[in-house]
Amino acid sequence: MRTPNITLIHETVSFCFDQVLSTLGERTKRIIYDFLDRRGIGKEDLSSRFEDVEGVLVELYGQGGRSVMIGTLAKLCEEYSIPLNLGYSDSLGNRMAQLTENILMQKLIPKHFRRDVDTRAFEDKTGSYAGWSD
Repeated sequence: MRTPNITLIHETVSFCFDQVLSTLGERTKRIIYDFLDRRGIGKEDLSSRFEDVEGVLVELYGQGGRSVMIGTLAKLCEEYSIPLNLGYSDSLGNRMAQLTENILMQKLIPKHFRRDVDTRAFEDKTGSYAGWSD
């Protein structure tokens, strides 16, 4: 069983991958998901099988497939407000592992998750509602 932090990271990677694929169009997005599914890679497996996903996309689109994975990493870094710091010859799978470790060590929360939290329900120390949450 995954811990909540790991689950949140996996969900965020899937969210970012989906956002990048959406820029390519709905038809391309559907084709890529179908192709990944035929290879046994589900949406929930994207972060744990990042290198396999990269291999499939490179097989489909050449080095253009790698740019989808770089875009996913860039969106992930944007979600967690951390720098990408990716060199030309860096392994994307290794960078994904480093980012995951960094996110877990710093206990970071992604932006899309923070936006979903209802801040009006936060109370100050005296038990009354915080004035900034009106």
